[in-house]
Amino acid sequence: MTSDDLAGSDKMPVAPGSEARSGQLIEVQETELIPGDLIVACKILKMNGEVKGDLLAGGLYLAVENSVGKNLTIGGYKLEMQGTVGEDARMAGANVQIDGTVNGDLVVFGGNVSISGNVMGDVIAGGGKVSISGNIQGSLDAGCGEMIINGTIGQNAVLTVSKLTLSPTAVINGNLTYTSKRDAEIAEGAQIAGEVIMEPGGRTMLLWKPVSIVAAHLPEQPEKWGEWKAQFPAWLRTLLGVSSFVSLLIAGIFTLSLYRRHATMVADKIVSFPLKCLLRGLIFLVCVPIVALILCVTIIGLPIGLIALVVYLALFYISRIYVALAIGREILDRITRQEIRIIWPMILGLLIITILSAIPYYIGLVIKLICVLFGLGGLLMTGRRVRVAPREETT
Repeated sequence: MTSDDLAGSDKMPVAPGSEARSGQLIEVQETELIPGDLIVACKILKMNGEVKGDLLAGGLYLAVENSVGKNLTIGGYKLEMQGTVGEDARMAGANVQIDGTVNGDLVVFGGNVSISGNVMGDVIAGGGKVSISGNIQGSLDAGCGEMIINGTIGQNAVLTVSKLTLSPTAVINGNLTYTSKRDAEIAEGAQIAGEVIMEPGGRTMLLWKPVSIVAAHLPEQPEKWGEWKAQFPAWLRTLLGVSSFVSLLIAGIFTLSLYRRHATMVADKIVSFPLKCLLRGLIFLVCVPIVALILCVTIIGLPIGLIALVVYLALFYISRIYVALAIGREILDRITRQEIRIIWPMILGLLIITILSAIPYYIGLVIKLICVLFGLGGLLMTGRRVRVAPREETT
């Protein structure tokens, strides 16, 4: 089955030399060759073909089994990389599995991260549980709840961990410097060429443990999500839907009360430049958490990284408010020519989004993701000089 077999699979216009695809399932066959860059927004990506340029993808289940000529940047729930990346790789997800080869540097974050392939450059990693059984020719810089090293680190390893374990097959051809509240468990047979330096104390990784546990208990395959969600009673699912609508409504009223003109500008950008908003939203969705988590690994950049993550999550949540406002205004403008308070279009739009998001068979999830992308893109577009004058609204 290919992406054309499912409704909602589209190709979006992007810069020359690049190609963008969106839909529920995007499948690139082994015989397919992408000569330039490929940008993907989907629920499931099966990347069996070859990409000569960069691959930028966001979704739930992403599997890259062939080669990417340049850089790989992907974010989602479950990520699998079994191919070859010609330059650098950046990955962020709940569960990340790396079995292939990265010819440059690797930046990876997730609830559970497993590196069993080869990395020719340096590795920056963070997560609840990070396991390394492959070969890293460069250095390792990581901050995580639990670190297990079964493979080889070519240079120095600098770690901030709650628990560190080196198995008998572990090899570090440099210094091991770790910050932790407990001594490392170094098995007999583990090889460390340089010094072992422990810096007691440091940051407590309290949040990483629950992240790792939750990520491990979520469904591993797309078809299992229905069974997992079916375990919840109907009244609980209904209550969650109502509470989601009420919380968004309260956040929307607060946002429109303080930033009414800004909200109308964002809504106008979404209506006037939908494809640009969608593409910018995808880039923002994937890249910002990666940059923020990189900062969180370093002590100097930790405050900035945490602030960036908080802002990112806030924008991710309220992005649907701007989409709701855009939808409601477009509908009410066609029904009545009278001036109405800005709150009513937002309420109408939120009702529509909430109802559509409740559609089963992953349709609702895709709609919710698309709304988030439009909202994030519209927020980014307001910072650029685009000739769209916001319509005046009555208060």
